[in-house]
Amino acid sequence: MPTFLNHPNLVQLFGVVLKKRPIMIITEYMPYGSLRDFLPKYAEQLEQHATLVLTDVCVQVASAMAYLEKQQFVHRDLAARNCLVKAASPNCIQVKVADFGMARFLLDNVYEPSAGTKFPVRWAPPEVFQSCYTPKADVWSYGVLMWEVFTWCRTNPYPGKNNSEVYQYIVSGGRLQKPGPCPEKLYKLMLFCWSHSLSNSPSPYLLKDLHDLQERSESSRNIKILLKELSYIELCYDEKFKTLIEKHLIKSSQIEKTASSALLNIPFEHSAWNKDNSFLNENTCIELLETNFDRSKIDLVICLGGDGTLLYTSAMFQETHPPVAAFYMGSLGFLTPFQFQDFDKTLITMFSGSYPCVTRMRLRCQIIRTNDQQDENDVVPKTLDLCTVFGQQMKLPECSREQINPQNGNCAFHTLNEVVISRGMSAHLCDLVLTVNGKEVTHVQGDGLIISTPTGSTAYSMSAGASMLHPSVAAVMITPINPHSLSFRSIALPVESTIEISLSATARGKSAHVTCDGMAGGYNIITSSDIVRITHSPYPVPCLCSEDQVADWFSGLAQCLNWNARNVQASVNINRFSVKK
Repeated sequence: MPTFLNHPNLVQLFGVVLKKRPIMIITEYMPYGSLRDFLPKYAEQLEQHATLVLTDVCVQVASAMAYLEKQQFVHRDLAARNCLVKAASPNCIQVKVADFGMARFLLDNVYEPSAGTKFPVRWAPPEVFQSCYTPKADVWSYGVLMWEVFTWCRTNPYPGKNNSEVYQYIVSGGRLQKPGPCPEKLYKLMLFCWSHSLSNSPSPYLLKDLHDLQERSESSRNIKILLKELSYIELCYDEKFKTLIEKHLIKSSQIEKTASSALLNIPFEHSAWNKDNSFLNENTCIELLETNFDRSKIDLVICLGGDGTLLYTSAMFQETHPPVAAFYMGSLGFLTPFQFQDFDKTLITMFSGSYPCVTRMRLRCQIIRTNDQQDENDVVPKTLDLCTVFGQQMKLPECSREQINPQNGNCAFHTLNEVVISRGMSAHLCDLVLTVNGKEVTHVQGDGLIISTPTGSTAYSMSAGASMLHPSVAAVMITPINPHSLSFRSIALPVESTIEISLSATARGKSAHVTCDGMAGGYNIITSSDIVRITHSPYPVPCLCSEDQVADWFSGLAQCLNWNARNVQASVNINRFSVKK
């Protein structure tokens, strides 16, 4: 797309490299690839919310295409192969439209030559065969795209027919059959897109009808709000929340003295929800958060607090993390872009439209223990738990060398900010061996090491003198803590790097402390025979932005960290130096 086109559902083009062949383009990073490859691969994980997720994909593409039409652009090749996936969770996919001609090389059998050029036969209306291309032709292609989406892109349109047969079938009035899981109303929208006369085709892209269908899908779902007990107490001070909570929360029995129980058959109270009741039904309820809640059924996390609250939330979801909407109520708020006083307007916009999303990478941390028995005279314990989470003591998972398996999620802790290996309360220097991708690169003598994500680069790592990275940068920062060297500076490594840290055999201090995100729940002690292995986590944290991922980040730098704050230098007043006559 041209660089001056700006829409949250259009892939951003940054530039073109013309110096040598082949010509290369520079675009924003889309980690999940094309929609055509993504949907069949993750269909099983998405099936629980299929109608809602797939309809939302159609809404996002429709929004982008309506914008292109308004800018008087014709796409000419709208299809699932040219829609890329930016972020994904079990109940939400962020899709962006792109087309830089790549599909013509990858799927050449899809395109048919006509008057010296090629066009996608199965996505084209009859008029295109006579070289008549208008924005209305994109509407036809959009209908085929919807068909692709609701078939999970498992097959090309018009299966069993070659391109010539497809043309004859379309001209004779034939249309694609309704996909199995597709709602009847949405299939009618597809048929509207495939109207015989382009002048009758709907524009701009059925957005109103699609939004109505999306709301119906949402209103058919049960909405359960889980509150931490402390959050429940705090929110009861707000009159708006107090009325709502009293209507929908049933407290636990005083006899059982449990935090809460499953809430069933709670009557729906129209007055409590006011105009937002279109999204709710009789099974909507609020309950207090328990230790053993089913994390796979959480669709959205609303975080009320500061940065520490968001880090706590990240620790709760050690695998797939649902999208997070973070509202500022804490002391800093660098990671919380939404203002709590505007929560009602923000949530209405959030559920009726779409917010930009930044995908924050996490680190996967393992402590590898040897089978050596701990010395009886060793007064340093292997683990030291200083706090509890959900009433349970937590520590970093441990495993032996034989148990190391990248696919074993039980053997690792996924951390959002950083992993810190430090000397703790020892009076000795922390003497560490740093290994990257199996190669020993240096010894570290000082107070310790910080291994941070781009998100964590504005936390402890920044305080130790490292540079700040935008959260979308795919890198890992290694920062020394008070190194006993004038030349040891922080470095950034590729995100695919495998980092291992161990105590030097000649270290005077025989132990080091390992902490994840500054929480004692991830507080462990390693000795000379142990290794801390850090790799890229496959489970990022999708965080909603109030503006976009660039504007939010610079706003946080300026407002929370006073980045580049100074008095503006006054301009030169030449009149001060003029000679009076």
